[in-house]
Amino acid sequence: MTRAAGTGSVTLILPPNTRDSCMNDWLMRLYAVYVHQALLASKIDCDFLDCFSKGRTFQDALPLVLQKKCAGRRLYGIAVFMGNKETAVAVMRNIRTSDPGAHIIAFGPFAAVFYRIILEQGMADTVILSDAEFVFPGLCLSPHEEHIPNLAFLRDKNISLSSRKVFSNLDSLPFTGLYFASQGSDVIPILTARGCAHRCYFCDRPLLWGGAMRLRSMANVVAEIDALVRKQDARRFAFADADFVYDKGRVKYLCLKILKLPKKIAWFCSARVDSVDLQILRLMHRAGCKKIYFGIESGDAATLRRMGKGHGRKAILQAVQSAKAVGLEVGLFLIVGTPGETARSLGNTRKLLLALSPFSELTVNPLVILPGTALYDEAVRSGRFKPEDFFHGHELVLFDEKRLYRSLH
Repeated sequence: MTRAAGTGSVTLILPPNTRDSCMNDWLMRLYAVYVHQALLASKIDCDFLDCFSKGRTFQDALPLVLQKKCAGRRLYGIAVFMGNKETAVAVMRNIRTSDPGAHIIAFGPFAAVFYRIILEQGMADTVILSDAEFVFPGLCLSPHEEHIPNLAFLRDKNISLSSRKVFSNLDSLPFTGLYFASQGSDVIPILTARGCAHRCYFCDRPLLWGGAMRLRSMANVVAEIDALVRKQDARRFAFADADFVYDKGRVKYLCLKILKLPKKIAWFCSARVDSVDLQILRLMHRAGCKKIYFGIESGDAATLRRMGKGHGRKAILQAVQSAKAVGLEVGLFLIVGTPGETARSLGNTRKLLLALSPFSELTVNPLVILPGTALYDEAVRSGRFKPEDFFHGHELVLFDEKRLYRSLH
């Protein structure tokens, strides 16, 4: 492989999550793997310190990576998310100390929201604001940041922004599933679309994948799955879309193609309750879907309206009952700690859970304020929190979630 002109080394680092293990772990990893694979596809040699790789621990591997210095321009790309912000900041400060001449590039949704703080405090030299896998290769090939879109960077001690661009051709990206298969992952994550057509006020998925709803062609998705099945003998997949059944026509096409694969596969996905119906769920089950997750969040109509969910108790009941009727396992996500939540609204949620029972899995999360969401904008605008607060502590919540959680039982 070739190095970028004038580049001595490129190192990509995904620091570990400081929160308990959760579904977001593999979303973080998928985001970073896209960048890694895009660099390799551009023939840019890149060391990748993946905190989820088996073998040496991240703490043991990091000093070895930082000791490996090359002559010329040294680039470090650090993936920064809400969950790993503390370790990511520590890594950036470590690089500043151990390799003062290095150029540090921060990317990821947390970095995109707090680019001013990150640049002003010298944690990084450049922040990628969106579409890192399209933008990062350009940074390696050219030192002229003003000509590369979606960047924030320091110029004469002032923060400058380059032009903004939305990259629409997702089919041009390399397949990430091959990386996960090479790492021995039991379940291969596949992303068929970016962004989200919905705007729940607590969710950062639109920010995570660049805001605008963009789709891979289903032919491209099928090609990736087919290659993994035939060449890697992969059998288990997770569709990482926020709402996998957003477009039933796309899902139908995919399911019919999966049924023609040389080997059967098993997969799971997430969907909104108002996206599914009995017909599409039945086809999904035939094509190997074993489990579907619904973010029902609450069983109280007023709480759901405040969240921006756009559906009520009836849609939740119908979706879960339909999924169980066709033979799918059902996992549910709840959120507690929503502004305005009361013992009565939680009682409505408890009644709904009883009506939905039995289900295979229930995950109850506190309402965490995620940077870049409408909830975050409201919390900062009201003076409840300052942007700097999000760099300290694991999570910021609005209410006593433990007390609310106990009310569910």
